[in-house]
Amino acid sequence: MNHPVSALPVGDGRWRWAGVLTLYILSGGLAFVGLRRIFFLSHRVPPEESVACIVLGVAFLLFSAGALYLARRLSNASKEKRGFAASRHATALSMRYGVLIALIALLLFPVLWMLISSLQSSHRLMSLPPQFALGSDSGFFNYQKIFAKPEYVRYFINSFITAGGTVLMVLFISIPAGFSFSRYRFRGRNAILTTILSVQMFPIVVILISLYTFYMKWDLLNRYMGVILADTTFALPLAITLMKSFFDTLPRSLDESARIDGAGRMRTLIRILLPLTLPGLVAVGIYTFLSAWDDYLMSMTIMQTNHMKTLPVGLAQSFLGEYAHDYGALMAFSMAGSLPIVLLFLFFQKYMISGLTAGAVKG
Repeated sequence: MNHPVSALPVGDGRWRWAGVLTLYILSGGLAFVGLRRIFFLSHRVPPEESVACIVLGVAFLLFSAGALYLARRLSNASKEKRGFAASRHATALSMRYGVLIALIALLLFPVLWMLISSLQSSHRLMSLPPQFALGSDSGFFNYQKIFAKPEYVRYFINSFITAGGTVLMVLFISIPAGFSFSRYRFRGRNAILTTILSVQMFPIVVILISLYTFYMKWDLLNRYMGVILADTTFALPLAITLMKSFFDTLPRSLDESARIDGAGRMRTLIRILLPLTLPGLVAVGIYTFLSAWDDYLMSMTIMQTNHMKTLPVGLAQSFLGEYAHDYGALMAFSMAGSLPIVLLFLFFQKYMISGLTAGAVKG
């Protein structure tokens, strides 16, 4: 006797989906075992047994294909069963969230391990097997160690000064440069843009020796301006390109309207266009701050005295010794050094994802 779909029990469709899901899992497991035997185990067994291992692997692959075929047939035959589609959708949603949670946990595990390590002593960190749980000797003594010494605090201050100065200088140059390349057409415009971008083709180590010689003659060694100029040189090409692209998104009707009202070029840039590029300014500022905050090679070459070292240089030279490493203090210093970048993204993320020209032009 045939029953309408609405009269069928819901459990029938759910049980059928459970069978289909089991067949899918079985097919995947058999395929994994078969491929493992063919590509891995066959090379580790004696030569006289490798053929049998490959044949057995092929058999597993055939069984996997058979299970997949049965799963497809059962799935097609059960589409009209009540509760089947809902169960399949719930399983797909659960698997999607499961994969997302697993990826987030995988990405956050190094941060969690760094945080746990910063609360433990170095000898506990070197124990085998690794201990993920906090013990009775865990605490904030590593943080007390790094903030109790004035030289460690000085590393933070130096990094803030160099990174902040680099951001200000890059924005001061990239805003009018990006505006000029976006709004005006002049001879050699493309050649100049290409030349600016070509700076990033050269690695930092190529110019270190000549840069050190020039800085020594110009008395810029062990000075904040020396690091700021060096970091600005390498951050400026991308900053100019980004600012040009941000200005390109703004309609030229804004410039024309401001010109009709009597505004000059600089007033149009500062009063009309610049507020609309706030997300672009934030993006360029964060990129520049991040690159300057993480700079190691330039700072190590230019800043030679201990009280002028920046955070990455002080981090590497204070806790990584020739005969011993203070991993606990190293992790605590790394956590403290990463905190400004994290806070920067948390507070300014809304500007980075907001629309650049929302409400700029009526209609």
